[in-house]
Amino acid sequence: MGVSSSDLQSKFRWLQSTVVNETDFRLTFDDANYQFRKGRFWTAPGNVAANSESTYSICNKALGFGVNGVVRYHLAVNPETILTIVINYRNEFFGDMVVTANIERDGASSKETTVLIDGVENTISVRSAPGNEAKITVFYSKETTPKPKAAAATPE
Repeated sequence: MGVSSSDLQSKFRWLQSTVVNETDFRLTFDDANYQFRKGRFWTAPGNVAANSESTYSICNKALGFGVNGVVRYHLAVNPETILTIVINYRNEFFGDMVVTANIERDGASSKETTVLIDGVENTISVRSAPGNEAKITVFYSKETTPKPKAAAATPE
C-alpha cells in the first residue's frame, strides 16, 4: 500500500517533482549520480517514457532541517547525442524554496540546446515551475524539414 500525500506533506520540509517528457525519447534516471546534501527520497525517481510523466518526492530525514540536492536524467536523441537534464532543488530551514532545471552538454549548462534529429536541427528545451509541487518539462521543437541554408555571400 502506498503512502498518502498527506503523510509526505506532514514532513517539516518536502518537495514533489513531476517530470513531464514531451519528447519522443525516453528520459533515463541516473541512479548512480543523484546527490543529497540534505534529505532523502520519499518516492524515488524512475525513467520517464517518451511523451509521458513521472513524479518523485523528497523530504527531510527524521531529524533533518530541510532538503537540498540534485537529480539527473539522460536523454539520448541519437547514439552520438546524449543530453543530461539536471534538476536542482532546495527547501531548507532558512531561505527560499528553489527548483531549477538545466540541460548539460559538452560542459555547458543552459535552458535549451540544438541537436540533429534525423538530420534536421531541433531545439530541446527545459522549463521548471517551482513550488512544493514542482513541474519540470522537457520538450523540443519537432522540426521535420531542414531549414534552408542562407545564401553564401558573393565577393564584389
